[in-house]
Amino acid sequence: MQKKYKLVIFLLFTLSILFSQEEKRNIAFVINKEEILTSKALLCITYLVDIAEAKLLENYNDITLKNITGEVEFLNLKKVINYAFSNGINGFYYINITEQDNSIDIDISLYDSVGSMLHEQKLILLDVSNSDKYISNEKEEEWLNIIQNSIENVLALKEKRFMSKKYIKRNIKYKHDFPFFSLGLNAISSKLYFDNRMVIKAQKIFSFFPLDIRLTFFPLKYLEIGLFCKFDLNNMVFNYFNYNTDKYDYYDSNFVFCYGFFTGLSFFGDNNHYSLGIQIYNLFYSLTEDTEWRKTNDINSYFLPQFAIYQRLDLKIFKSLYFSVFFNFKTLPLFKLDGNYFNSTPFRYDFFCIELSFIGITLII
Repeated sequence: MQKKYKLVIFLLFTLSILFSQEEKRNIAFVINKEEILTSKALLCITYLVDIAEAKLLENYNDITLKNITGEVEFLNLKKVINYAFSNGINGFYYINITEQDNSIDIDISLYDSVGSMLHEQKLILLDVSNSDKYISNEKEEEWLNIIQNSIENVLALKEKRFMSKKYIKRNIKYKHDFPFFSLGLNAISSKLYFDNRMVIKAQKIFSFFPLDIRLTFFPLKYLEIGLFCKFDLNNMVFNYFNYNTDKYDYYDSNFVFCYGFFTGLSFFGDNNHYSLGIQIYNLFYSLTEDTEWRKTNDINSYFLPQFAIYQRLDLKIFKSLYFSVFFNFKTLPLFKLDGNYFNSTPFRYDFFCIELSFIGITLII
């Protein structure tokens, strides 16, 4: 019987500890150190943060202070919000400091874990350079009143065990820290074939075409999908088998139009963007008017699906404008000439071709 009572007491004690921990609010102070501060300004703000933390611990048993100094490089407010959300911090004070000739302006803002501003106020320390004590008693009291008046906003926040629609919208707003779409144009390319075309058709290795236009969407942070079309004028060299002479030969294309879609991985840096993926497209070709060759009026002349692995590097020029380099490792159709009919067959391939576009302009928004 005594063992049962001991077990019940132990369970009640454990549950009380758990519930008391759930009611705790994690608070942090973050100093924006983008601006270079003097030692006097650092001493002032460090002292103010110390007395604020001491006051909070003295007055509130349901507050836990989180020291996140050195945990992450807080280069901007968005990174602080993401860090707070990911590490269970209920609220944080974000402090900006501006030094004037004889004063220090302190802007302090209180945010919750999803980036909503709960309180904002300014404290101005005057004549700090002419005083042996950097901060007067009046300014200390004003500072502590700011903390006291603002902390109630965090304590009033209710624990959310289920994400409401409003909560989801606020979360997505701050987590979507990457562009939405891009529009790019590439030209001036070099082609690398894996046969005698490199020698016999050397004059067509470098050219202005193809002209590649692509629209890209970024639904997820590391994913891109999009559509593209490509124009090629008198530039591609195709391999074909001549049934009339029973041998292979090369054909200089007159006009080639490719259109399709692509998807791949997308990586954004501060001043660059890199993507790697696969594209699937159809190839349309035309014959010159001075030839006797003809296309057949069937699928073999109008449906020639192709595949390619692409890489793209975008380097920021100015704001949303990027310089682009495009690399393509793509299939080539194998054509045939039978009588006067020149065509191919779906999924009949010659080999691969490497295509590198040197000049491109991309708008990323």
